[in-house]
Amino acid sequence: LNMADVRVVLLLYAALTTPFRADGGATLSSLGLPLPDIPTGYVYKNGNPLAPVQIEIFGDLVCPSFKASFPVMKEVADWYGPNLVCLKIHLFPLPYHKYAFLTHQVVHIVEPYLGINGTFDYMDRILENNEKFGREVLNRTEGQIHNELLRIVQTFGVPADQYWAGVNSFPTWNKARIEFKYACHRGVASSPAYFVNGVMVVPAVTAEDGTMEDFSLAEWKEALDPMLGTPEQRQQKEQMAADGFSYGTCPKAGQDRVTCSPVTNQARSETTATSVSTAVLALLAVVTTLGSHL
Repeated sequence: LNMADVRVVLLLYAALTTPFRADGGATLSSLGLPLPDIPTGYVYKNGNPLAPVQIEIFGDLVCPSFKASFPVMKEVADWYGPNLVCLKIHLFPLPYHKYAFLTHQVVHIVEPYLGINGTFDYMDRILENNEKFGREVLNRTEGQIHNELLRIVQTFGVPADQYWAGVNSFPTWNKARIEFKYACHRGVASSPAYFVNGVMVVPAVTAEDGTMEDFSLAEWKEALDPMLGTPEQRQQKEQMAADGFSYGTCPKAGQDRVTCSPVTNQARSETTATSVSTAVLALLAVVTTLGSHL
C-alpha cells in the first residue's frame, strides 16, 4: 500500500467507526475508560464545588508519603473554609503496594454506613495503621489482612457479613477499578499527586539535606493567598461561592458581575454537529481522495 491507500483506509475506518444512533442522538466514547455514574472522588467537609480554588489530591492509603501529606491537606482546607478551597481526595492504589487496592475497595463498603464525610474517618484509620497493609505483610496471610480490615470497619458499625459480601462484590470492586483508571487517565503515576484548579502541580520544597518535602500549611498559604487576592477580594469570592456563583457561567438573578448573551435553540441546532454528520464528512473526504487517484 502507498500513502494514498493508507489515507483511504484510515478515512474509511473513521467513517465506519464513528459512534451514532439511528435517531440521530449523541453517544459517548470514553477511549476504553469506563464512564463513572457520578464524578469520582471524595469531597472533604462538604467543600463547595464553586469555590475559587479546587484542590485534588490522588493518593494511596498504603503509601507513607500520602500518610504524611493527608493531614496537611485537610489542614489547608480547614484554614480557608469550604467556600474558598474545595478539597477532593481521589484514591490511587499503587500496584506495588500489595493490599492498597483492597483498602480502596473497602471504602465503598463503609460509605453507605458512614456517608462521604465518614469515609475520611476510615481513611484516617487506615493511614494510621498503613504499615500493617504495606511493609508488615511479608509474614502475614491474606486472611490475617482481611481480619485486620474487618476489625477496623466494625468499629464504624459495619457488620461482618456486609464486609465479606462487599469484598466479594463486583460493584465495590468495579468502583475502585474505575477510580484507578480515572487517575491513570488524568496522567497520575505517583502518590500523592496534586492538581490545583485542574492543573497538575508539585507542591514541594528542597530541604537542607537536598531531599524534596511536600508543602506545609504555611507554604500552601504562601502559594494560595495571592490567588485569592486582597482580604476584600477574598471575602467577595467566598460570598460568591456561597451564593452559588459559578465562574465562567451566567450569574443568578441579581448578580450583575458578568453578562451572558442568550443561546437560542436555533443557534444551538446550527452549531451542534451530530455523529452522523461527522460520518458524512468523513465519507466525502474518502470520495475526494479516491477521485484524485482514479
